[in-house]
Amino acid sequence: MKSSQSRSGMAPNTFPFQPSTGTGQTVSKSPFENLGTINSSTNNTYGVSSHHNPMANQYGGPPKAQYGSPPVPVFNNTNPIGPSAAVVGAAQGTSASYGTFQSAGPSMTSQVYSNRVNTNLGFIPGNTQVSNFETSSNLMQHQTSISSQSIISEIQHLNSPSYFVRPTVAKVPNSASLKQKAHIPVGLVFQPLANPPPGYPEVPTVSFGSSGIIVRCKPCRTYINPFVKWEAGGRRWVCNMCGFSNETPSFYFCGLDEQGGRTDRYERPELSIGSVEFIATAEYMVRPPQPPVYFIVLDVSLPSVSSGLVETVCSAIKAALLSDSIPGGGRALIGIITYDTSIHFYNLNPNLSQPQMLIVSDLSDLFLPLSDDILVNVADSTQSIINLLDNLPTLWRNNRVVENCMGSAIKVAFMAMRHIGGKMILFASTAPTVGDQAIKIRDHTRQGGKDSEKVLDREVELLRPANDGYSNFVHAMVRTYISVDLFMCTSQPYVDLPTIAPIVKKTSGDLIYIYGFNAYLHGQKLREDIISVLTKSSAWEACLRFRVSRGWKITNWYGNFYFSGTDLLLAPSCHSNQSYSIVIDMEDNVTVAPDPFVYIQAALLHTNSDGERRIRVHTIALPATQNYIELASSMDVQATVSIICQQAMDISLHSKLLDGRNYLQTICSQILLPQSNQIAESAKSLPLYILGVLKCPAFKDCKEASQSDLRIYHWTRLASLRLESQVILFYPRLFCLSSWNHQQENEQSLVLPPILNLTAEQMTQSAAYLLEDGESMYLWLGRAIPTSFIQQIFGVASLDQLHPDYAETVIGSTGGSLGIKIAGLLHNIREQRKPPFMKLYVIRQGDPLENRFFQSLIEDKTQGFMLSYQDFFNKVMPRTTAAIPQRYAH
Repeated sequence: MKSSQSRSGMAPNTFPFQPSTGTGQTVSKSPFENLGTINSSTNNTYGVSSHHNPMANQYGGPPKAQYGSPPVPVFNNTNPIGPSAAVVGAAQGTSASYGTFQSAGPSMTSQVYSNRVNTNLGFIPGNTQVSNFETSSNLMQHQTSISSQSIISEIQHLNSPSYFVRPTVAKVPNSASLKQKAHIPVGLVFQPLANPPPGYPEVPTVSFGSSGIIVRCKPCRTYINPFVKWEAGGRRWVCNMCGFSNETPSFYFCGLDEQGGRTDRYERPELSIGSVEFIATAEYMVRPPQPPVYFIVLDVSLPSVSSGLVETVCSAIKAALLSDSIPGGGRALIGIITYDTSIHFYNLNPNLSQPQMLIVSDLSDLFLPLSDDILVNVADSTQSIINLLDNLPTLWRNNRVVENCMGSAIKVAFMAMRHIGGKMILFASTAPTVGDQAIKIRDHTRQGGKDSEKVLDREVELLRPANDGYSNFVHAMVRTYISVDLFMCTSQPYVDLPTIAPIVKKTSGDLIYIYGFNAYLHGQKLREDIISVLTKSSAWEACLRFRVSRGWKITNWYGNFYFSGTDLLLAPSCHSNQSYSIVIDMEDNVTVAPDPFVYIQAALLHTNSDGERRIRVHTIALPATQNYIELASSMDVQATVSIICQQAMDISLHSKLLDGRNYLQTICSQILLPQSNQIAESAKSLPLYILGVLKCPAFKDCKEASQSDLRIYHWTRLASLRLESQVILFYPRLFCLSSWNHQQENEQSLVLPPILNLTAEQMTQSAAYLLEDGESMYLWLGRAIPTSFIQQIFGVASLDQLHPDYAETVIGSTGGSLGIKIAGLLHNIREQRKPPFMKLYVIRQGDPLENRFFQSLIEDKTQGFMLSYQDFFNKVMPRTTAAIPQRYAH
C-alpha cells in the first residue's frame, strides 16, 4: 500500500491552509465593477477601479435584469416565494409573481432584508444614544445626536447581503431569559458562493499587494471588516469580535476624519461592504493551486446498460465537452473508468488513434495499470475522450454481468486522484455486492419490536449506515481534497443509500437519486444534471470557518462537510448552490449580552477554477434587544424553519423519527405560545411552513419499499440545499393554467397566473393545474377540461388520446399562443430553479401518479400526515384567542 501511495504522489496530510492562521474562508470570482480609483496615498491594490460608496446601497434595489431570451417569454414579476401574509389567496385574484428568488414569502412584508437587517427595528434597547459607546468607529461614532435607529440604518448598508446570509432574527435576544421565552433558534443560513441576483454587483476582490499580509486580528484571526473601531488617530484598530486592540500595519495606515472614521473607508471594500474576497497570500497555501479534476466512475453492469444509464451519461459528458464550458480553461483534467465485477481503465493519450482499455479483475489486489494518461488535460485530449464516449455504449451493450464492485471502483479512482484531488462523479444502478465495501442488503421490510425502551424505531435504524466502511474512507478522501457526487439511478426498491451516503455528505458532495430510472422518462433530467455538475463554477481545496463575537458561541453546524478539530469545516469541492447553517447561543457563564451587537463572520478559503487562491469573507452585525415584541417581529420565518428542519433531522437520526416530528410540532407551538393573543406578522406563516416540513418526503410517514433511501436522499439534499429551494419544497407553488389570462400587449413579458393555496378546495375537474416544488413539476388535467384547451396545448382531440409520457414533447406544438406561453413558463421555471433539472409529469385525473400530486397539497389531509392546515394550527395553538391566520399564497 505504501508503494502504491508513492506511485500516486500522495499529497501531504494537511489541507491547503496554514493551521496557525485559524481561518476558514470564502469565494468570489468576478471583480467589483463599481470601485473607484484608489487613493494614491495607500498601498492597497484592488482588482478593479471606480468609485464605490456603500451608502448608495449597492445591494438594495430590485434587480433590473430580465429572465429568459426570445422566443421564450420573460417572466419579470418580483413577488417573494413562499406563503405570504400579504397575499390572501387566489380566490381574491392575487397575481402570482416570478423572478428574482432572493427574497422569500411569508411575513417578509415587514422584513425583506436589504443587506440583512430589518429597517423597522426601532431603537437599541436601553441605549438610545450613541454616547454609550466609548470608542470611535467608521460605523458608529461618539455623537449624542445620532440615534440608535441611525446606527442600525448604517448597518443595513454594511452587512453582507441577504442572498449570502439570512439570520433567523434581525434582532437577537440580549439575555438568556428572553431567548428562553421566545424559543426562536438564533441561527444563520449562509450561502457563501451564491451568485448575486441579476442587476446586483459581484463581490469585490481585494489584494494587499506586495505586503504579503491580509489584515486580521492577532488573537482571534478575524478578518478586517466594516465593523471594527479605530483608535489613536488610525494607528490601532479594535476587533469587533474579541475587543483586542491591534496595531495598524504601516502600509495600511490612514488618518481619521472628524467623526473618527477612516477617510478612505469608501475606497476600501473591506471597510464598507460586508462581503469581500481577499486574494490569498503564500501563507494560505501548502502547495500551488491545483487544476480542476473530474473523474468519471461509471457502472456498466447489465442494469445500468439496460436502463439507458450508460448511453445517457456518455451523451451528457460529450455535450459538456463540446460546449467548451468546463471550468478551468486549459487547466482542467478528466479521467474515466468503468466497472461491473471488474474495473476497466482507459488510456486517453491524445496521440493514440483509439483509447486503450485495461482490465483489473482481481479485486483483492487493486492497482493502477497506467501510471500516466488516466487523468488527461481536457483541452489536449478532447477528441480521445469523445471517441471513448461514443464507443462505450456499444462496447458494453451486450454485457450480462449483473453485480458491481462500486466500492473497489471508488478505491482505484481515489488512487488515481489523490496526488491532485478534485471531484469524483460516481454513477451506479444497484448497490455494490462484490469487492471492497460490498453491501449486504438489509431486510428493510422487517418491523421493529414493540418495546420502545429497548428497540429503536426500525426505520431510523435503516437510516443509519449498516457499517462504517464508507464513512471511514472519508478521512482519506478529505485530506487529499477529493469530493464525491453520486448519481444513484436505480430500479431497485432498496439500495441502502444510508450506508453509501456518508461518502457524499462528508466530502461536500451532492447526491442525486432517481428511483425507477428509465432513460426515456428520466434521460433529459439526468443529462441536464450531469452537464450542470461539469460546467458550474466550483471552489476547490476549500475550508470554512465561522466566528462569533465575545459572549456568544456556536453550538451547531449544519451542511455537507467534514468537521475537523473544533470549528473547521472542510469542503474539498463546493459550489454556489450549497448552504451552511449555524446556531449560536450565549456563553455558559453569560446571562446578558456584553455588547449591543453580535457579530458573525464566515470565511471560506478556496482555490477557484482559474487557479487563484481566494478568501471570501461575509460579515454581519445584528443588534441585541431586551424587548420580546421586537425580537418576535424581527423573525425571518424561512431561515427559522430551515434551522428547525436541520435540528429535527439531527434529532431523528440520533434518536427516533417520531422524536424529530414531535420536535417540529413542539417548537412551533413554543414560538407561537407567547403570541397567543395576537400572532406577530412575521410568525403567521410559521405553522404552515412547519406543516410543509412534516409533509415533505424528509419526514412524512411512508410505506414504500424505497422509503429509507428516499428519506436519506432528502436529508442529504436538505442539509446543504439553498434556502429558496428549501422554501419551495416545504410550500410548493400551484397555478391554474386553464384560466390564465395570458393575453398581453407585450408578448415577451407577462404576468403569471394567480398562485393558489395548496388545497383541492381550489380545484375543479374542468381545469388544468401546474404544481412545482423545486425538484419536479406536475401538470394535472381534470377529466372535464374543455377539449379546446387540450387541442390548443397538446394538439390532440381529447384527454384520452394524450399519452402522459409523451405529453411534454408536444406542448405548444400547434403554435397556439397559450401553448407557447405554457412552454415558456415551464422553461423559465426550470432555468430559475436549476439545478436540479425539473422533470414535468403530466397527470390525467384518475392516473396512478395522481396521488403524488395531491400529496403536495399540504393544506388538506394527506396520506402520511392526516392533519389539515386548520387541524394542525389548532393542535399547535390549542388555547389561542387569535384567529387562525388565513392560508397564505406565495
